[in-house]
Amino acid sequence: MKKLFFLFIPIIISYIGCDDFIEEDISSKTIEIAAPPDNFQSSISTQTFWWNEMEGAESYNVQIVRGTFSYVQQVIFDSSIVTHSFTYTLQPGNYQWRVKGVNNGWESPYTTYSLTIDSTLDLTNQQVVLTAPVNNFYTQETQIVFNWMELYNADEYRIQIMDLTTGVILTDVTIPENTYNYTLSEGSYIWSVRAINSNSITVASSRNLFIDLTSPVAPVLISPPNNVVLTIGANDSLIWSVDASSSSDSVLISTDSTFYNYESSFTTETFHVLNQLPGVYFWKVKSMDLAGNQSQFSPYRKFTIQ
Repeated sequence: MKKLFFLFIPIIISYIGCDDFIEEDISSKTIEIAAPPDNFQSSISTQTFWWNEMEGAESYNVQIVRGTFSYVQQVIFDSSIVTHSFTYTLQPGNYQWRVKGVNNGWESPYTTYSLTIDSTLDLTNQQVVLTAPVNNFYTQETQIVFNWMELYNADEYRIQIMDLTTGVILTDVTIPENTYNYTLSEGSYIWSVRAINSNSITVASSRNLFIDLTSPVAPVLISPPNNVVLTIGANDSLIWSVDASSSSDSVLISTDSTFYNYESSFTTETFHVLNQLPGVYFWKVKSMDLAGNQSQFSPYRKFTIQ
């Protein structure tokens, strides 16, 4: 059974700091688009859309339509993103795209640009946009589904997977689809895709992938020593060490050694500042890695605040 104790502490802090969460009014600001320029024409179907960051915006709503926003033939893209650029592959045609800044309380007006993609059979300057897995992806799964965006003028795709440690190419196949399933063992890999037709081939688009099946070693508690007596208000911290694979840690603090009731926190640091009231406490820590593997909990320690 999980439940937090000393709930009045975060409630008070939240009340005192409420002014810190007032959002900036961005309703009169305008997004400044950097590329592609308005009324741009290109035979390159993969375009990178980017704009200058807007101060006060927490995310951006981006829309792309075939035709115009006053006469929409097809909605191509409609999503919120936190970065100020993204790459997308379009079929030949006439498009409009627009972007606005958004925060929890406000949003800016849209800025709208037009774009035309001309048809071509030449793949030389085209780019395959990889969609999944994301670059530098860590996972416990061994069966991986690789995906990428289709190029309208491609007849087939060549996917290659290489072991980064040994340099051995594990698979190198040409397929007509834009998805490929492959089973990997624990290790580090690079995968790449090229689009091919009878006239030309794109350069390779590539990403790294890491399969991690090994759990981190349990953390080692360093300070305070077991059974120590601490003084309230002394700003003491719980300190521990972790192995190199750890990316974050879960800290449990309880008033009983069974941890039936406990306070839990997650941290990317190897310390936790105490704010407990006078009493007897027990604490322990476990680690997680980027793939989601978890260590065992450390043996617990006891401390008293008075």
